[in-house]
Amino acid sequence: MKMSKKKAAEEEILQQEETVVEEAAAEETNEAMEKYLRLAAEFDNYKKRTIKERTQIAENSKADIIKEFLPVMDNITRAVAALEGADDGVKQGVELMAKQVGDIFAKLGIEKIPALGETFDPNLHEAVMHIEDDSCAESVIVEEFETGYKYNDKVIRHSIVKVAN
Repeated sequence: MKMSKKKAAEEEILQQEETVVEEAAAEETNEAMEKYLRLAAEFDNYKKRTIKERTQIAENSKADIIKEFLPVMDNITRAVAALEGADDGVKQGVELMAKQVGDIFAKLGIEKIPALGETFDPNLHEAVMHIEDDSCAESVIVEEFETGYKYNDKVIRHSIVKVAN
């Protein structure tokens, strides 16, 4: 009987040790799973962040390139205005160039900022002159010196304007 009690006690101790080992293994497994899930979430956030950064870099690069072409569009527009009354062939050719550049700008998502007759908005317009004119409402743009442009709702060049009152 002493043996069986001793054996029973040993078996109970072994079961307790197995339970402790199983609990420790389960805890280690849980910790490893938590670490894995955190790492997976961090990696997913990293991927999203890098995609967003790349997109922003591409958009900023496009906007910088577009800025370089804005003076060309300004000159073409001035040429069309200067050719009023000139030879129809030359005038039509310059107007065609202006239309083509305008179409390219539209395809790229470049929009002119409306100015003439609009209410002055410092986010879109830059006022370089101010006049008193009782025939106009307050803060109305009466003249546009340089056209402003937006690219994907981001101002890439403010309209330079004259504001009344």
